[in-house]
Amino acid sequence: MLKPELHAGSRPVRGRNGRVPLSVLGLGGIAVALCALAGGLWAAPISYHASGPAMEGELRIVGSRATAEPVRRWAAIFNREHPDVRLSVNLSGSGTVVDAMAEGRADLAPLVRPLKVSERALARGAGIRPRAVTVGIHKEGMWPDQPLYLYLKGDEANFIAVEFVRVALSEEGQAALSGSYAPVPEEIRTNADDVAGSSARASTTPWWGDLRGED
Repeated sequence: MLKPELHAGSRPVRGRNGRVPLSVLGLGGIAVALCALAGGLWAAPISYHASGPAMEGELRIVGSRATAEPVRRWAAIFNREHPDVRLSVNLSGSGTVVDAMAEGRADLAPLVRPLKVSERALARGAGIRPRAVTVGIHKEGMWPDQPLYLYLKGDEANFIAVEFVRVALSEEGQAALSGSYAPVPEEIRTNADDVAGSSARASTTPWWGDLRGED
C-alpha cells in the first residue's frame, strides 16, 4: 500500500523514523490529522428527522416525575421538527396515568415501572389497552436497573404520540439519555420505523420479563 508523503519543494519530507515532523505539518495540518483521528473514534449521532410533513395539534404527556429530564430532551428534539405541535407536560406522578388516559387527558405516559394489575384493570374498564415501548434504561445506583417506558393508548394511540416515541427511539433520542438514564441495548430496541398505534407492544427482555400481559 502506498503511503502519502508531504513535499517541501521537490523533496519528500520525513524524519529519521519515517514520520512527518509536526513542524512541517503546521497548525492546519495538525488540526486535520486530529479531526481524522477523532472521526475514526467517534461519530455524531444521526439527527432525528420527521417521517412525514411537520405535524400540527396537541400532545398531552402525563407520567412519572422521575422521567422529567429525558422527556424534556426528547421534547426539544420533537419541537425542532414539529414547532406547530403544542406539548402539554404534566409529570406529577405515575399514579395519575391511567385516570388521565381514561378521562382523555393524556395521549402518552412516561413511566419507570410497568402498570400495576389494578391499573391495567381500570384501563380495560375504560376501553383502553395501553401498550408500552421500552425507550431507555433507568439506573438507580444500588437498585436494579429498570426500563423506561413510553405508554401509548394502544389502538387509540394518535399519530403525534407515535411520532414522539419515534423521537425517543431515534439515534439522536437515545444519545440524549445521560445521568441516571442510558440507551436501550440494540438487541432489544424496537425499530423506530416499526412503531405504530396498532403494533407498538411492550418489550420482552431476558431480565425484565414478558410485559405483554398488559395488553
